[in-house]
Amino acid sequence: YRVNFSIKQYQSPLHSQVDSTNLNRYNHYTTCDPAAIDQQPQVEWFRWRKSRNNLSRAHRQALNQLRNNSTIVIKPADKNLGAVIMDRDWYEEECRSQLSDFKFYSRMSNSDDAVNLLIQALFQLKSILDHNTGFCLSVHDKKSILPSKFQSMNDCDLVKLIPEFYILPKIHKTPVKGRPIVASHSYPLSCAARWLDRKLQPVVKSLDTVLLDSASLVRTLEQLDLSRFCPSHSASHNDSGQHDSNDSIHSANIHHSLQVNNSVDINSVARKLWLFTADVTSLYTCIPHHDGIEATYQVLLSKRIYSPPQIDVMIQVMRVVLFNNIFHFGNNMYLQVH
Repeated sequence: YRVNFSIKQYQSPLHSQVDSTNLNRYNHYTTCDPAAIDQQPQVEWFRWRKSRNNLSRAHRQALNQLRNNSTIVIKPADKNLGAVIMDRDWYEEECRSQLSDFKFYSRMSNSDDAVNLLIQALFQLKSILDHNTGFCLSVHDKKSILPSKFQSMNDCDLVKLIPEFYILPKIHKTPVKGRPIVASHSYPLSCAARWLDRKLQPVVKSLDTVLLDSASLVRTLEQLDLSRFCPSHSASHNDSGQHDSNDSIHSANIHHSLQVNNSVDINSVARKLWLFTADVTSLYTCIPHHDGIEATYQVLLSKRIYSPPQIDVMIQVMRVVLFNNIFHFGNNMYLQVH
């Protein structure tokens, strides 16, 4: 079959930017038969196109100066609000301030202790896999949980795989704080963590208290019949735009009902529906490991998606992952304990 190579006019190179040889090659490949194409010149032509820089010399110099400036740190802002240039002293002080909370993090003596703990965790996973073959774990599960070449790794290899702690500045907050991030994509225990995530996804999606994203909330509210809770004649504001004084009475009634009864009768509070939102500070580190594991165990039992032996294996793997979350900041090793 015949293949036509055509490049749009605005993509063609300027005559002042190419020599005559490359220009002749370009004109030759715009429309030709594949049999007549010499592969090597074509590769050279596209390599030349990729090497073009869309930045001016001044812009490249400015970027190199920022890259080589040791007094600043460049990170993306939290909530995808753009790139942020931070003073390195402030950045490192904010990181040390968060890591100094020993309720959540424990500083390890040296890298040898971190490596020994990581090796111990890997052999714990191997022991779990060896004792739960067959019905509880398939061959695919075993390959997914444990890195295939972990026994051939030496201490230097394991140290290189320990992730780094860093923060994303919350520039939408006052004062500016940092969101802690540990990118554990290459961490030896990440294989087990990803396996747990795949196993828990069906359970999480079946929970009524979990929303996948903001779009799920919108769809849920659109499907919710609010007419029986909010009659058309009731409103939170009067016609003049002022706040209705009865709202304070209704709020007091709700507060009183919440104190007296465990459940609130909507009819007793003027048939109004109240929507509340809440935010949790440092959600993940606020969950103790033992409490999180116990809550997961109870949910797995109630949903009956997995058999009790399978649940026991998942809980064992979860303990290994949560209690061996090691990372480093600078030359110091840390263990997340909460």
